[in-house]
Parts: sequence; C-alpha cells; structure tokens
Amino acid sequence: MNLFPHHPSPRPARSRRPIRLAAVATITAGSMLLAACGSSSSSSPSSSTSTTSGQKTAYTGPGISSSALASMIFKATYDHVAPSSLPANLVETLRVAGAQHLTAAQQTLVVNCVKNMGCSTGGNGNLTVGILDPGPNVYLTLFDAEGVAQALAYPQIKSVKILDANYDLGTFLTDFRTFIALKPSILIVNNSYGASALPLFRQATADGILTFAVAQGVPGATPGKDFTSGVYNNICSLWTGAAEIAVNSTTSGSKVAALLTGPQGGTYSSESWPCIKQVLAAHGWTVGFTGYTSYTPQGEVSAGNAMLASGKNIAAVFYESGPDNIIKAYLSAGKTPPDFYSAGGVSQGTYALWKQEQGTAHQFNIYVASLQPWEYRVGVTAGVDKIVDGTPIQADDIFPRATIPIQQTLSFAQIGVPASTAIMPFLPTSALNMLFG
Repeated sequence: MNLFPHHPSPRPARSRRPIRLAAVATITAGSMLLAACGSSSSSSPSSSTSTTSGQKTAYTGPGISSSALASMIFKATYDHVAPSSLPANLVETLRVAGAQHLTAAQQTLVVNCVKNMGCSTGGNGNLTVGILDPGPNVYLTLFDAEGVAQALAYPQIKSVKILDANYDLGTFLTDFRTFIALKPSILIVNNSYGASALPLFRQATADGILTFAVAQGVPGATPGKDFTSGVYNNICSLWTGAAEIAVNSTTSGSKVAALLTGPQGGTYSSESWPCIKQVLAAHGWTVGFTGYTSYTPQGEVSAGNAMLASGKNIAAVFYESGPDNIIKAYLSAGKTPPDFYSAGGVSQGTYALWKQEQGTAHQFNIYVASLQPWEYRVGVTAGVDKIVDGTPIQADDIFPRATIPIQQTLSFAQIGVPASTAIMPFLPTSALNMLFG
C-alpha cells in the first residue's frame, strides 16, 4: 500500500463539469463505452508478444535494454532490485514506459486529456479507462497524466475518463457509482476514504470491471476478490525503514518525533503510524506531536505553526506528503526545521528549499521515498494485458520503496520545469511545462 494519500497544492485549472448526468452523456457520446466495454469485452484484433518473463503482453512497440530497465526500476523505487524480484505487472509497465517517446502531439493530448477530465485517445480498439481521484492537487494531476500517457501505448484503448471528488467523501462515493454505471473496461481508484468505499469496490468487481486500488489499500478488503488488484507498496515496511534511519541518524540529541497525515482517521496513517511508533518506542523515542493537514497548504502551514507553538524539541517529522509548507513555517520563525521524512510529494521546489539552506545556520535534512506517479500506469498495463491476452493479474502488486537522503536523488532533478512539479515523473519536460506551467 502506499504513499499516496494526497497532497497539497491545487491541480491546474480544469473543468470538472456538472458530472452525474452530464458526465454520463459525455462518456457515452464521446467514447467511454457501455456495458459491452466491461472487462469481459475484447479489443480490436492485435498481435501480442511475450515479455522477458514469458508473460504475454498486448504491447507491440519498441523495447528497452536491460540497463535501461534497471534505471527505470531505480527511478521508480529508489531501490536496486532485480526485475525477477518485482511483480511482473510492474516490470512490464516500466518496460513500456521506458520505451515510450511521446510525440509533441501526444504530449498535448495527454495534457488536454487531464485538464478536460477525459478524452478520446485515438485508439482503434474498444477499451476504456476510468480514473477516480479523491481530490485535485499537483501530485494527482501528475498521476493522471502518467496514466493517460500509458494508455497511448495501447491502440486497443479508445478513451479515458477522469473524475475527482474534491476531497469530499459523498462526492467520491457518487463518482464511484457513476463509473460503475458506465462500466469502463479498466477502473483505477485512488481511495483516501478507508472502508467506506469497500462496498463499491465489491460492486464494481462483481459487475466485471477490472478494478485497481492504487496508492493505498481498502481496509477489510481481500485483494483479488473485492477488487482485481492492489497497486501499492508495503506501507509498514517503508515507514519502519524511515523510522530506523531517524533513530540512527538524528544528531540533535532530542528523541521527540512528530507524526502528520492528511485527514483524521484516514487510510494511510492507520497503517503507517503504528509501524513508526513501534520503532520509536523500541529506541526510547516519544511522539510529541500529531497533526492533520487535510493535505492542503493551509493545513500544512497550520501544522507547522502548531508544532512550533507546542514548545516540543521535535527532532524528526514523518509525513507522507510534501514537506515544503512545514519547513517554511520553521524558517519564517527563524528556527531550524527538524529532520523530515517524506514518503512522497517532494517537488522541484523542495530541492530548491533544501539547497538554499545548506551551509547556513538553519541547514536541515530531508529523507525521501519515490513518488511513484507510475502506479496508474500499472493499472492500465495489467488491465489491457488481461483483457487482450488473458495475462494473469496479481492480486497484490506490492513493490519496494526505499527512503534515502534527498541529495542522492539530485540526478533526477529536471531543470526548467515549474517548482510544483513532483519527483519523479516519467513524462518529458515539455509535457510537464504544459501541464504545470
């Protein structure tokens, strides 16, 4: 399970449209097909090939070298792992993404598709992809764009439709029902609302829709049964590793930590916090502050100010989203920020913020894990391969993620893109500038 909760900063302006009936009309008329496009439907005829693992794949484009695949794996996970140790669906996704060279027209299509909440991809097949987000922000915008880009690698895909719930549970559940009624071939759901969405995951799956829980899991669900597949990392493993780094690396003398998350009672912190606390307690640390940001800039600034006002000598902050607003609260108060452990949400602006304080009295440390914006890509690839070739989909596509010092990721920094651009996208710089500029 993963990172992703969801993060600060609004996504670029894009029209949500009066959904419900309007969205249904748009999809039906525009191409998001009917019941015939459920997971049992077949695509237009196409040849298939086999991956290095022997698995059938619907992708017939160019390949990449083994060294290029290794680079894609490290960029995706910040971990040096062999392809054979990873889920086959993930490896195939990275192989396709690494071979993809989007033309200028395709980049424009990706950007417009995200900003307009859907599009016809130009494919000659009859497959459709639905993407359901919990709300709008720059990170989810990137996730959407990566998913659309992956869809362009498959001519079997005809269209993509995106809905976001504006961080409202009722809207999220209504949007979910809208997609169930539309029956896309593949449905990618980023669920920030815990078990509330479980009945709808079950309904979508029972209705024959290939349904992927991405970024975070569904409490009480059985992957492979209640939904087709979970695409995420092992949250406990990730944060256990981060906490171990904290207790071994902190030099301030303090053993007080702060735990931050988005919504109170959210899916992510219910998994990450117990694992962090277990490591901290074993080394004599205490949790001196807990805060809830709603993953908004305002919430993060408030949390940073509350941490300062608490008077606690906080040595390490654990937060699955971006650190920028909290770090700025400390710097604005003339204080040195604590060490920061971020599982995602690190942007180009984070690099600049960290670099400007190096060598000053307020120098601080950031430890990061990969953002994994490619998770939506996995749902696309696994779904198409299943529908076209009957390729098995693993019930849990669990992948590794390592936490490393931010300075070890500087080679990934993309020059000339907006500061809000998250790390590490697979999209080219020109597409990122159109998306976030």
